[in-house]
Amino acid sequence: MVSEKRAELILFNGKVITLDRDNSVASAVAVNNGCIVAVGTNEEIKRLSSPKTRLMDLKGKTMLPGFVDSHCHLGLASRSFYYYVDGRCPPNKSVGDMLERIDQRVRETPKGHWIVVHCSMFGNLKLAEKRYPNKKELDSVAPENPVALLSSMHTQIVNSKALELVGITQKSGKPPEGGYIERDEITGEPTGVLKEFHQTLPIPPFTVAQTEKALRAMVTECWIK
Repeated sequence: MVSEKRAELILFNGKVITLDRDNSVASAVAVNNGCIVAVGTNEEIKRLSSPKTRLMDLKGKTMLPGFVDSHCHLGLASRSFYYYVDGRCPPNKSVGDMLERIDQRVRETPKGHWIVVHCSMFGNLKLAEKRYPNKKELDSVAPENPVALLSSMHTQIVNSKALELVGITQKSGKPPEGGYIERDEITGEPTGVLKEFHQTLPIPPFTVAQTEKALRAMVTECWIK
């Protein structure tokens, strides 16, 4: 990619990783007014120089594009995409839509095995009811499977089977440091809403092989078009 603009700065003799669709590697980069105006071979890019151009010899070093941390938790997002029930809104429009997806996963899952639903932050506000499914509703579709609905990394909504496994009852149950167990103000019964229990819930961890499989699926589905 060569421009007709003259460059204020030229970086050459490098290994320039472009990250374009062809994964091409260039040798030099031309910069003008703080923006990259051309990428190519040393010969191509040096044609854009002028007596005022500053030249920087990279001496074979690797040059990468600037990265922006989008805080996407690639590993978690990939595993969620591949293994968890989709609790996002969209595609879900209501609590009923989410319960249908959970019910379908229950039919495919052995009794006693965990079912995890991954949502997006504040997704509940987009649902028709302006809330996520509650413990009673989760119990109705998954009476014999522990269910954890992750509304975020900090808030979890679980069913009775999950509470049983964690040892949270009307009279017992201790949250982790900084955590919280929401209880009915009158009965003291746990409502199923937990705070900061993500590391405490006994959800089986993923293997390296499972994570690799999920990452490949995520990249193929979402980024390679």
